[in-house]
Amino acid sequence: MVPDTSKPCEQFDWTHELHMGRTRWWVADHIYELIDNYDRFVPGLVPIPDSQHPDSAFSDDGHGSQPMCGMNMALNWSTDNVCILFDFWRITSTTSLVLSCAAVFVLGYLYELSRARVRTWELAEYSSSGRATRTRSETPLVAANSFDKQARWIRALLYGLLVAYSYSLMLIFMTYNGFLILAVIGGAVAGHYKFNTDTPGAVRGANCH
Repeated sequence: MVPDTSKPCEQFDWTHELHMGRTRWWVADHIYELIDNYDRFVPGLVPIPDSQHPDSAFSDDGHGSQPMCGMNMALNWSTDNVCILFDFWRITSTTSLVLSCAAVFVLGYLYELSRARVRTWELAEYSSSGRATRTRSETPLVAANSFDKQARWIRALLYGLLVAYSYSLMLIFMTYNGFLILAVIGGAVAGHYKFNTDTPGAVRGANCH
């Protein structure tokens, strides 16, 4: 039988396959790029500026951009975007610095007032319990078993509030901002001088527990 030579022998077209391979790689590469950066684009592939990107130092919450709180792990005297306890309480200018230091001073002052009032209440409860066998100056710290059940619950609640208060002052101290540290110490000193004058032996710092 004579072979049919009317049809050309099929051959593998390397040029065509190479071109198609490059095309597939190009498409795949761009798809991966779009997947990795999908959040930087909106419909129509319009790029969003970096300043408005969620991963940048600014965030757009619909009410304008607000910079992140400044963080320092060493003593500093910064007045640039220092946050105090809450995101909305920030130092951004000389005026906000002065007002914030005044507020922190008052917090330290009131903490000493709170401690003095709690101590006065404890001594009054201790005296009214009929177990007072020593003078007031000799009993700066009152034993827990000197109170009835209701008074012990009140005492525990007051203690918890003082712990929360003292931790708040500690967090302000841990901003490492020199102005705020001096305000905390100044308020505590002024409050201790004013309110702690009748209980010798009970001098303690504004610790966290």
